Amino acid sequence: MGDIMSDQTPGPQDERKWTKRMVLLRQVLYFLSERGPTSWAILYFHFDKDGTDEIGLALGHLATLKHIELEGTTLKITELGREQLTD
Repeated sequence: MGDIMSDQTPGPQDERKWTKRMVLLRQVLYFLSERGPTSWAILYFHFDKDGTDEIGLALGHLATLKHIELEGTTLKITELGREQLTD
């Protein structure tokens, strides 16, 4: 089972970017665990105020790892995603 942190090991030049992405992944999981199923549009509005689309990459990564799932236009955290918050 893929955990958030094990996919790649960043080089020194990418460490800050990698850390920022890991924080975003955890924030999304926490947000979904606290608020329940949420529209992807709300997640974009909440997490992508600067228009960088980092949230799009984060959601794709979390979906690939099966930490979130999409039902229509709503995203929800999965049991695997909840496990990431307890690590």
